[in-house]
Amino acid sequence: MSDPFRPVPQSEGLNRREHDRRPLRVAVTVLIGEQTFEFRSLDISESGMAISAAANPRVGTQFRIAFALPRRSQGYTEISSLVTVMGSVLSNSDDGFRIGLRFVSLSQAMRSAIVEFVK
Repeated sequence: MSDPFRPVPQSEGLNRREHDRRPLRVAVTVLIGEQTFEFRSLDISESGMAISAAANPRVGTQFRIAFALPRRSQGYTEISSLVTVMGSVLSNSDDGFRIGLRFVSLSQAMRSAIVEFVK
């Protein structure tokens, strides 16, 4: 049986992703000004993540996100970053818009935790 949590390799020329990604289903808090919203993550890579949301933000929009990344060893690492919307598409399978986000301001410790998670 194959590992359902293994990274999904990226085929050359099929998309613009720089890094392998891995499924991740956790609550993601989105902070826009003084407002907060809760959405669901779909997958994550070293450079960004996809979330599912009822809203359709414009490409280039920036906001802060925060979520708890599970650790293989134990517990969670709190991840917080400014992100940029790279794309958004209506997705029936994701119950809303599938929004691609690029991390803008990850600390080295947060980036390392994500790299470890994706391996």
